[in-house]
Amino acid sequence: MAVGSGVMMGDLAVTVKLNGVLVDDRLIPVHSLVRIGESRESLVHFPGADIAVVRLGARLALRGRVLDEGEEMDISLGATQVHLRHTTKFCPPSALSAKLDTRFLVAAVLVMVCGSWFDAAEYWLNHQPHSQPSTPLAQLLDAFEAVTDGQPTRLGAAVRSGTDSLRSGLDDGDDLSGISKADGPRHLADDVQSGIGYYAWYRTAVPADDPQVDEAMLRFLERPQDPSVRRILAQAAYNRDDYETAAWHYRRVAERFPDDRATLIRLARAEKRLGFHQREIELYRRVLSADARNVEALSGLAVALVRVGRLDEAQQVLDALQIIAPMHPVTHVTVAIVAAWKGQVDQAVTALEQGFVNRAQLSEELQIELRRDIALEPAFHSLRRDWHLRAMLLRHLGAAAPRTAL
Repeated sequence: MAVGSGVMMGDLAVTVKLNGVLVDDRLIPVHSLVRIGESRESLVHFPGADIAVVRLGARLALRGRVLDEGEEMDISLGATQVHLRHTTKFCPPSALSAKLDTRFLVAAVLVMVCGSWFDAAEYWLNHQPHSQPSTPLAQLLDAFEAVTDGQPTRLGAAVRSGTDSLRSGLDDGDDLSGISKADGPRHLADDVQSGIGYYAWYRTAVPADDPQVDEAMLRFLERPQDPSVRRILAQAAYNRDDYETAAWHYRRVAERFPDDRATLIRLARAEKRLGFHQREIELYRRVLSADARNVEALSGLAVALVRVGRLDEAQQVLDALQIIAPMHPVTHVTVAIVAAWKGQVDQAVTALEQGFVNRAQLSEELQIELRRDIALEPAFHSLRRDWHLRAMLLRHLGAAAPRTAL
């Protein structure tokens, strides 16, 4: 999509400090792509990383994150500290060129109309039953895709249909308070309540920024439907606890490859972290319909059923899991979560310890999931405030166990 040179957009303010001493502070424009860091082409040089910054309309994308105007982020590279801020600029009408690309103008209008909730709207849309007819939001999304595809006829029809339907729907008194209403709690850190830094401890196990992410972001601009690109961006989003973005990417891959069990399970994990357990249940059922002995799907299904109160079904699934993989670490963790939901602290800690001491049997990805569960799983909220859990981790990790929160 072409961007007219007369359009005023926020620049990137870059501040670099070495051991706390300011070494560079400058403002750089980003029209399409710039690099900062170690690359020869970098506009701001510092050691430790080569970072691509990509213009995505009114946003800047870098390292798997997206910055709206006014947003900031910090990057720690050993002794080097980099502070980035997407500055805000006002665009007066006179600054717009009469020859501005029409497709860009239409896209700008859509962005102004939809605002920052555009991604949230798509997320909500994808959580509606598939049997429902196309909604106004779906039609607006179709309009956005038409802009990027350069299909003016399709664009006009989609915009007219979408806006008319949206207006009539709101006039009919639609209640928007239930949009994206989850059926369970989100998985959030509670270190302040527990007094122990479980979240910080879990984050130490998450892989550092993958250089593939910057490349994938660039490829995504050219080939947004490329599943390999979406998988990289989804995993990067999940690793930084941005579960909405992870679910969005995984959902698109699953639509294209409905039998991809690994993607279905990863999508289910993201839905779980967001509290969408009915959707999670559907995904695990799809996996089990093709692989009835899938340990991860059985585990996830048992816990999800407990969360929505279907206890008899949950027990049947848990029984099946214990028959199929009685000594698997995932089975022990599943038993621990179910016990914690029931308030059985001793049983929960005992089962969790069995899973934790055998964690070497798990893939690196699942070992991180185990830590993520210990730090964020809502069922463990009370456990994280109880000395039993910390004592168990101290026994097995010593100084590497979670520390008292500051």
